Amino acid sequence: MATQTVEFRAETAQTLTVKRFTVGNDTVLDTTNATEETNRKGTYRVAYTDATPGEYQLIVFNGDAVIANWHVYLFAATATYQTYDRHPLIAEIWQRLGLDPNSPLVNTNENISAAANFNLAVTKTPIATTLTRQ
Repeated sequence: MATQTVEFRAETAQTLTVKRFTVGNDTVLDTTNATEETNRKGTYRVAYTDATPGEYQLIVFNGDAVIANWHVYLFAATATYQTYDRHPLIAEIWQRLGLDPNSPLVNTNENISAAANFNLAVTKTPIATTLTRQ
């Protein structure tokens, strides 16, 4: 059994609940109470048991008020996972790796190999400079 612990940051001393969604889906997978760390104030944790590997959207509530919106990628391993803001290029990077960001990783070794061989092309546009001699 894998326990996937997710950490995120929020204002200290709040009673928070986290709704977990598959990215791009409006169906709530589960709702979990977050626990603030004793000494790392403002750091909260939620734990999932045997969550299907993949990327999730976490919406954090204080009562009915949304206070944070994070993403996390979970693997089928017991570990602590950090949340992140989802950059618009994430989906493009996953696609270039030949992976579906919304489905579980099927073959981790194959995906690690694909990631190791991945080159993100950066295109530089030359700036035309005209010098005039007077």
